[in-house]
Amino acid sequence: MIEEAGRATVVVLNKRDVVPRAEVDKRVENTRETLPFLNWAPVMLTSARTGAGVAALPEAAARVFAAASRRISTGELNRFLEAVVADKPPPAGPNGRHVKLYFATQPQVRPPTIVFSANHPTAVPVSYRRFLSNQLRAAYGFEGTPIRIVMREHRKKRKQMPGGRSRD
Repeated sequence: MIEEAGRATVVVLNKRDVVPRAEVDKRVENTRETLPFLNWAPVMLTSARTGAGVAALPEAAARVFAAASRRISTGELNRFLEAVVADKPPPAGPNGRHVKLYFATQPQVRPPTIVFSANHPTAVPVSYRRFLSNQLRAAYGFEGTPIRIVMREHRKKRKQMPGGRSRD
């Protein structure tokens, strides 16, 4: 529900004072394994009884809110896309169709939504969309926020005839 709603998230583990130091990393790792769909969310350790780690929560919340509100210019996204596609192009779709990504833009923040224009948008597999999301996260941060990847059909510009009519 968190990812579907597009909400920035900080995972908070309480009882820091009860867990021995040797087990803290194990508990964080277990949490990551239990919540793999939130692998982009920071995990913080707190103790309500002693107050340890509680003061850092507002700063973490502000950091993930800023990441969720980050806007990337279309030019920067297109340079990113060019580099990523040059390194790892999209796989061929069903029936061996060649998939081409033309450009990217970010029409929305909270959550960051990146729209890619493709010749066969339905042929772009979920694994490649996840790859694009991971590459965006590596390049621009987006700590604590889901990234929505949208594939749209690339529309070719129609040639205009004199008088403003378009040719079909």
